[in-house]
Amino acid sequence: MQKFKNALTVFLFIFSIIIFIPIANVHADDHRLDQLFIHTYIHSNGSATISEYRNAHLTEGTENYDVIENLGKSQIFSFEVGEHGLLYEYIEDWNINATREEKTFKNSILKTDDGYELVWGIGEYGHHEYHIRYVVTDFIKQLEDSQILFWRFINDEMNTPPKEIVIVIETERPLSNETEKIWGFGFEGNVDFEDGVVVARNEEPLDTSNYATILIQFPDGEFATGDILNKTFAEVREGALDGSDYGKRDDSMSKEDYIFLLLPLLVFAGPVIIVIYNIRKRLKESKRLKKIRKSYKGQYNRELPYKRNFIEVFFILQNDRIAIFNQLINAYLLKWIKEERVSITVEKEKGVFSKSKETLHLYHVDEIENIKNEYERRLFTILVEAAGENGKLEKGGQWEESLQKKFGEWKEDVSDYSRDQLIEKGYLEKKVIHGFSADIDKYEIIDKGKPIQAEIYQFINYLEDFSLIEERESIDVAIWDDLLMWAALLGMAPIVEKQFKKMYPDYMVRSVYQEGTINATQAYAKHLNYNANFSQYGSGEVASLGGGGSTSVGGGGGSFGGGSGGGTR
Repeated sequence: MQKFKNALTVFLFIFSIIIFIPIANVHADDHRLDQLFIHTYIHSNGSATISEYRNAHLTEGTENYDVIENLGKSQIFSFEVGEHGLLYEYIEDWNINATREEKTFKNSILKTDDGYELVWGIGEYGHHEYHIRYVVTDFIKQLEDSQILFWRFINDEMNTPPKEIVIVIETERPLSNETEKIWGFGFEGNVDFEDGVVVARNEEPLDTSNYATILIQFPDGEFATGDILNKTFAEVREGALDGSDYGKRDDSMSKEDYIFLLLPLLVFAGPVIIVIYNIRKRLKESKRLKKIRKSYKGQYNRELPYKRNFIEVFFILQNDRIAIFNQLINAYLLKWIKEERVSITVEKEKGVFSKSKETLHLYHVDEIENIKNEYERRLFTILVEAAGENGKLEKGGQWEESLQKKFGEWKEDVSDYSRDQLIEKGYLEKKVIHGFSADIDKYEIIDKGKPIQAEIYQFINYLEDFSLIEERESIDVAIWDDLLMWAALLGMAPIVEKQFKKMYPDYMVRSVYQEGTINATQAYAKHLNYNANFSQYGSGEVASLGGGGSTSVGGGGGSFGGGSGGGTR
């Protein structure tokens, strides 16, 4: 029991450091899997400990099951399931035909002709938060010239395809585009290097045709795995990219590539020390943020926390992990809708698994100079250039490399400008922390900036409890619209919109924002931000070459693990 609690604590901590994982929306269908978060820790011997968090609402069936096949030499053991701190009882002889009551708080591993099925009881119908943990041996595969992780983490043909997924992959040393290459297949989303780990997220909810496969190329000799394949990486990569939309390109490794990959191993001579250092740093940062939030508990601020442009305070929101660029872009889209600079139309595509198609329409493009703030003006200009002469920018369209580069530079400049403005005004102070390999710049809010920080947290509390503490009988729609802009910046727009409509059902009729606008701008902001990921390594083709970026909906053939099917039965 204690072993599982310890593992659970580590698992929850890992996901607490992922910045702003969005909360899944509640869907109309009762039987569903809202969130599936998967953390994979790869050990030096090539095995992996996989931990999952599943947030589900279940109304039928007697058991959950996960199909894992195509294992090569891999085996699965130490399968544990927990919920609300209770460790399920592992049963050797699992009876699929047993009743739901008989399977409650029990789990097992079923051996099949092609691999395994991990099974556990549904329990009472309704909301569930399952914590799952198991070990896979020889998770890493040895090739003739390098090593790979090539694993299907989520199957197609699941009867409860997850609405939101996050996959985190971690090893004893930090991972980066300097030493590894990464690809994602089977879903619409992104796979990137973030703070020394690989993180994959979806952009659209998965349906039964989707799956999630991740391919990572590691330097040769990284792990002491026992599963050896008589293939080169070029052969594996060719099979994986077949049927994908990454494109076809010969990316076979030269002698110089091998040297480039092996050199960084010298840098990571003390991986254990680095891991301990990073964990302590992350724990300290997590405690700092919790302490700040707790200090403002029960305090409210009804006024907008900063009367100037969003960007000038954005670095504080970044530093305290309150906002990311998706949210900043979302706030500007709402601002521009109110100013009649843009509009978003949403069309439903035909088909069984229909998806919405958002198009951004831009107006007054000849009056860009009227936008006073330089960085707001630069963002709007980038969108105008991407839209072309017709002033329409469809979600999903591929940007030219020059625009991707401009977008990436804009993001960097926004953070730098916001930080410098706060320092210049005396709100922020720079400190230099002496790290293992280099000095690190750290920025702290000082006494003069504390009132701004207080306004932000108190305003967040106000938005969270708006429907409880707001006493005005009549509303000022214009003020509520402004509140929604700031709510978008803080990642709270859907929650606040729901409270507005609860208090005043006719709000959307009187507001400048129509029904569905908030969801549309939020989705579009995510899409726009993904374009910058192509340029963060300097090339529009970097996703195809393994540098991270958008995933491919197809491809991924030849992977291990997974299969088809799963969910509940």
